[in-house]
Amino acid sequence: HSTDGQSYQVLGKVRGAGISVESQYYSFVHDAVPLGKNYYRLRQVDFDGAVTHSFQVVVEVKGDNPVSIRPTSVDDVLQISFEAPIRKDVLVQVFDVAGRKVLSHSMAADTDSYGLRVQHLQAGLYFLQVDANGQVHTLKFVKNK
Repeated sequence: HSTDGQSYQVLGKVRGAGISVESQYYSFVHDAVPLGKNYYRLRQVDFDGAVTHSFQVVVEVKGDNPVSIRPTSVDDVLQISFEAPIRKDVLVQVFDVAGRKVLSHSMAADTDSYGLRVQHLQAGLYFLQVDANGQVHTLKFVKNK
């Protein structure tokens, strides 16, 4: 296991079946997986001591969403709130259902809420994408008349 894709730590060992002509299936459970990107690979040691590594697999674990919006059905101002003050500048983007970017705004660090003016948007469904503290969060909202 690795959190940077370079330095790996052994999580555990699974004893192999030995020499076999049939496919063998093995499993291992990683308890207490950290948030963020986790890199995994298998290390196989043969009877003669030869070592081979599998290809790398990346699993991203996301925690509870630290970003919320209200109201989710809005006329003028969409209130964006953060569970904790953000450490870095934040990029806020709004996309329509066709995936076109219709609004982009940068927010300064050390804030825990922001009112985004959306009164000029057409009525419809939109996706708010917030890039904060190195994580991208996407939330849906409806713009009323």
